[in-house]
Amino acid sequence: MNIAVTGYYGTGSSAVLDLLEEYEGCSQAGLRSYEHILFYYPNGLFDLEYKLLYCNDPHRSDEAIKSFRKAMYELNEKDFGWCGSYKKMYGDAFKNIVDEFTQSITEHTCTGEWYNYFEEERFSLTKLAKDSLKAIIPGKKPHGKFGFTPMKFTVRQMEFSFITEEEFFACAKKFVRDYVNMIRASGAENLLLDHLIFPHNAFKIDRYFDDDFRLIVVERDVRDMFALCKYVWRSRGFESPYPTEPSAFLSHWKKMKQAERKTNNPNVLYIHFEDLVYKYDETVARIEKFVGLKPEQHLHPRTRFIPEN
Repeated sequence: MNIAVTGYYGTGSSAVLDLLEEYEGCSQAGLRSYEHILFYYPNGLFDLEYKLLYCNDPHRSDEAIKSFRKAMYELNEKDFGWCGSYKKMYGDAFKNIVDEFTQSITEHTCTGEWYNYFEEERFSLTKLAKDSLKAIIPGKKPHGKFGFTPMKFTVRQMEFSFITEEEFFACAKKFVRDYVNMIRASGAENLLLDHLIFPHNAFKIDRYFDDDFRLIVVERDVRDMFALCKYVWRSRGFESPYPTEPSAFLSHWKKMKQAERKTNNPNVLYIHFEDLVYKYDETVARIEKFVGLKPEQHLHPRTRFIPEN
């Protein structure tokens, strides 16, 4: 089973991850305090979906595929501490997965150029000397902007795709499956994935995941969130991602929640952090049933998540 746990900043998703790691066979595969952000990373999988399926044109697919590949290579190469660093952890596995996926969604290639292949005008001492010389020679005239090399195109291999929704999501499902299997290679029976997607994207899980995927969305009382934002985080030196003035906070929180598209998908479970504390036994039983765990697998209860604390 693949179990993703998500929420908004501060709603308590880490508590559910801590709880699940108390069970036999449940593991984050050595990636505690690590978030899997390839879906919503800028120019990540969700941006690629939007560009190819809902905002495509004869040139857009080239930009979309290249931007996605560049973003994924960045996650592969760079160690951000809480995300990325795939090359360091898995060698060439992630890059190979990305290359296979981009090849599968590319329908045609050719050599050409597009607007984002422009090389801008640049100041050049050599060009300045040539232009100055031409300016004093009868019959000669500098070309372009005085002292600047002219703007020009760079020819590259262009990648085109007018892939259908059915085709795109079939390829994307395999990409996600390959990614999860790469993480799972450490031997986790029930793989725990922190913030693989946000609550806003819960309605998309059928498009990207197989039926062995479960998503737990952790919500929290808005009053608790404001207290954390206004007093707790600031006292600990953390910057709040939310407004700290009461009316501004409530307006922001309300609009953020209204933008969330709830789903009745049986593979998505919504729980409240407060219930995990004050209705511990009942909420633990709900989570066990949802992900297919048995009470006897709870080998180390109240060792990682301690509701009294």
